[in-house]
Amino acid sequence: MFVDKELQYLFFKKHALKIRPLIRMTKRFKISELLKPSQSRVIPNSIFVKNRYSGWGEDCKLLQRDEVKQSKPILLKHLVFEEPLQNHSTIRRMFGSNHSLVTVRVWTQRWKCEERGIYSCILVGDNLSNEPENKAYEIDSKTGVVVLKNGAELLIPWHKNILLATQHFHDKTSEFPFIGWDWAVTDKGPVFIEGNLEASFDRYFSKLGSSIRHFAYNLEDVADFIDEKALMHKRFR
Repeated sequence: MFVDKELQYLFFKKHALKIRPLIRMTKRFKISELLKPSQSRVIPNSIFVKNRYSGWGEDCKLLQRDEVKQSKPILLKHLVFEEPLQNHSTIRRMFGSNHSLVTVRVWTQRWKCEERGIYSCILVGDNLSNEPENKAYEIDSKTGVVVLKNGAELLIPWHKNILLATQHFHDKTSEFPFIGWDWAVTDKGPVFIEGNLEASFDRYFSKLGSSIRHFAYNLEDVADFIDEKALMHKRFR
């Protein structure tokens, strides 16, 4: 995740905010109710802002840096700041130069030691947030091509590199059996955004149709994972 460290440091040094590592806020926090959002396209002097404690990527905004600096310190502790990313030129030609960021979502599985399951798609929305209305399209694992609803084909740059890197990441965190990874594809190369457990798999399962049915897991998979981990721990006692 590429965070604007200078801006983040400025806030924390100035206001000495103490942040507790909560998984999710008990009370919903709306950025749009507190700060004025800019348009969804990348504009000069803008900063990408998202809710620190939200678990699903909702309510993400592009804000003017000056507006953020003038905000109340009590609000800033709820936010994470990142540099805005721009779609690769190939994606811009398909969706338009002002379209919000199209991300590559990769799910990986490690239910069994010898298993290295992987599935990828692109997520396309009209705004910056992870919304139920967002569309999802499978990426062919061999060719890196996406077939959109209108039949148009889109070749995802660096798709093979993204898959290889994602598999490597999960190999290093194999204590988690199922992880969703988000990538941006820019003209400068792929940018890793973040990894999450589950990562809205249920939300996009129905949208991706039969292509992802084989990737769904059940209680038997969970039981196999627990049994393997228990056996491994027993061996190293």
